[in-house]
Amino acid sequence: MSGPEVINVLIAFNADDILKDYPPTGSTPENPKTVPADDKYIYMMVKQANIIGSSGANLNLSAKVGDVIRWRETTFSFDANYSALLYKYVGSDEKLISPPNHLTPDSNLPYLTGQAGDPSFKSQTVTGHYWSAEVLRKGEEFYHFSFEIISREGEALGYYSWDPKLTVK
Repeated sequence: MSGPEVINVLIAFNADDILKDYPPTGSTPENPKTVPADDKYIYMMVKQANIIGSSGANLNLSAKVGDVIRWRETTFSFDANYSALLYKYVGSDEKLISPPNHLTPDSNLPYLTGQAGDPSFKSQTVTGHYWSAEVLRKGEEFYHFSFEIISREGEALGYYSWDPKLTVK
């Protein structure tokens, strides 16, 4: 019997198409625009063992009581043109997981310093972030995450939300 598992969920947002198809006019942090759970806009990935069905915007994640789920985000441009930040979680009345905490750990990230084919690198300390929750009980629920799209200049461009599904077996 193994102990609790940490399930890392990577969420990639297609910021270009979200901004084009769902202009942010009128969106606020308190009233984000809803983006459909469509792979054109959002793609979530986890290890194959934690997927029920297939990966995508409507990822149905499999977890066990006691597991920890961590959500991290990026954009399809890997934050070169836009960044996306998860800023609010809303669960259902099922309360399958603990209220997610927003954590900001420091990480030591390497980067290449040599030319092509040279594995020389340096490291830099970067403050990252993720949302983390513990799985409390079995069941199924839809939850909502709100996210903000930010320009590479650091300007908030719009606020959005979508509703993936969680299954605890």
